[in-house]
Amino acid sequence: MRISYKNLLFSAFIFFGITVLSCCTLEAGSSPSQQSQIVSSDQGIAIPPYLVSDENGLIKLGNIRWGLKTKNPKQVPSDFYEYSWTNAVINPDMVDEIYYVQRPFKPELIACHVFVVFTFKSGGFVGKTGFRPEGLVISFEAMRQPGDTFNMWKGGMTGKYGVGCVMAAWEDYVSIDCDLLGNRYIPYRMNLEHHQKVDLLRATIYKGLQDFSKQRYQVLLNSCESNLIPEIDSVLPVEKQIPAHLIGKLDNPIANQPKLVPLIFVKNGVFEKRNLVINSSNYFAPLNKLWNSSNCDFKGTIEQ
Repeated sequence: MRISYKNLLFSAFIFFGITVLSCCTLEAGSSPSQQSQIVSSDQGIAIPPYLVSDENGLIKLGNIRWGLKTKNPKQVPSDFYEYSWTNAVINPDMVDEIYYVQRPFKPELIACHVFVVFTFKSGGFVGKTGFRPEGLVISFEAMRQPGDTFNMWKGGMTGKYGVGCVMAAWEDYVSIDCDLLGNRYIPYRMNLEHHQKVDLLRATIYKGLQDFSKQRYQVLLNSCESNLIPEIDSVLPVEKQIPAHLIGKLDNPIANQPKLVPLIFVKNGVFEKRNLVINSSNYFAPLNKLWNSSNCDFKGTIEQ
């Protein structure tokens, strides 16, 4: 199915029009007591990552999500999934590829969650158990009370939810979404020089380490997309950027539209798109091999 630029632009400006109303109600959900109760992200119980050290060219992080602990997860609501968390060491110079990934949800014409995955050469990302994941997921997500279903209109526009960052091993994150929850991913690979990849990895990690405790999730102002675009722009020449603001502090609605952003970055040569969808049939294959599926036995399905 092809989605026209016209329809996407229309939906972007509809979202922009709603911003005025949503800004008026944003403060209504920002009480500290409410924030302290929000502990569930898109895939279950969430714990914020923290910096252990950054020295000698290595970044050591704590609270990296490493794997599901919940027994019989198909019998447990995903909001209550519990995970193993570990310290991990990252060598930024060993970053390999970077993927911008969409996870569609209804209404799919305008809605999807987005996050980034950094893959590494062997030894570039190692946990204290010695396990070497293929990639690090950095995902900015709405934080809710367990059991409080995410609602983009009633909650995502009004500041009902908190916001936070989940950092996880790729193998853990993709298996939850594509195996247990039945979701699908649409990846885009970033066309960057190595020094840009290193800079973007560092910038996104430090963005995810900031204190989000007093912030509220808002679809157009403080979301999965709005937390990524400034970091991506920071490593790009001006002519390839998507400016976060139009005039002064007036937000650019396109920069907060996750269906439009990749189309613009593809046009600018920043993203590469292939007809690959990651789902329950292929999520277990290495991400880089899936991308280069013509050179391996794993074939991604075609997005219809």
